[in-house]
Amino acid sequence: MNEKAFLTKLFWVALAIFVLFYSLIALVDPYQQFGFNQFNRDSMPVERIEKAQLLEKNNNEYEFFIIGSSVANNFEPAIIEKLTGYKTFNFSLVGLHLEEYFALVNLISQTQKAKIIYIHQDFWVFNKNQRMHNRVHLTPIGKYLSPYIERPSRPFFIEKSYLSLASFLDALKLIKRWKPRSSKNELDITPISLSNNPNKKVWFRKDYFKHGYYDKYLFDEERARKWLGRIKKIADDNNIKIIVGIPPINKQHLEKFQSYQNLKIILPRVKKMITDVFGGFHDFHNCSVLAFRGPYYWEDSIHPTKKLAEIMTRIILDKPVHNNVPKLFGKKITDKNVSKYLINSPDFCI
Repeated sequence: MNEKAFLTKLFWVALAIFVLFYSLIALVDPYQQFGFNQFNRDSMPVERIEKAQLLEKNNNEYEFFIIGSSVANNFEPAIIEKLTGYKTFNFSLVGLHLEEYFALVNLISQTQKAKIIYIHQDFWVFNKNQRMHNRVHLTPIGKYLSPYIERPSRPFFIEKSYLSLASFLDALKLIKRWKPRSSKNELDITPISLSNNPNKKVWFRKDYFKHGYYDKYLFDEERARKWLGRIKKIADDNNIKIIVGIPPINKQHLEKFQSYQNLKIILPRVKKMITDVFGGFHDFHNCSVLAFRGPYYWEDSIHPTKKLAEIMTRIILDKPVHNNVPKLFGKKITDKNVSKYLINSPDFCI
């Protein structure tokens, strides 16, 4: 084979590989650039696009916001509106990372006339081993974050298109996790049915102890204080009241959580840090969760049902709750009582 024929063949092989490479990425559409959505069942980019765009298109429509990961999904705007009179938007997003909390507050401050933001602050986001995914930068949320974060300078066509190794790897991940759509009603395939039977078990989220959420926890306090401090500053500059709560976990999850000795040291430090930054928080992550058992209160070991979310809603808004709710559940911790509270910590009661 002469040199010219070899180069010609090499060119066509390279072109074929490129076309296959790009076609695969475009078909999966990991960043929702084309709307093909053939394999992309991952709500991570989709809801970040849809919810952010909704707020950008409806300026100054909402006054009360819930921010958090999927554990905040069951906070009902209608209940908050009834209790406060403020039109409410639930801005919970699956797998919300630390920097994204800030991005959401920044977005809200620029598009809405917010009066109150409730932050359902996950513990795992302060883990040095848990980092925000690059896909976030390709959603509308990214522009509210990019001025505050350093990223490598890349050509426009690489950054905004699917001509990158990262997009190819993301596409492969989504294909690996893809499942065909089911014709069954969503209620029929829900793994847990609501019941007031406290002895009925709920799904234990073992993945939280396998993929770096807890098992490889390194508390990145400097980074945490930086981003939480930025949230506080934006809120203060825009006269927005911030309410913070640390989400609850159920009994089984709490028992496993307590088996990690490093978490026993880190959790009180996290609570002290949140108090330092925001002046206080509502503590739902303590042994008072033992009062809430079974699928009436838990969708799985970390996701509360609408019933438990309603109880938390009333607590953060200082509204009356049923007498059976432990006084320690959602206890308001401030800079005045935090030291005594942590010394007599109710976190490790099992």
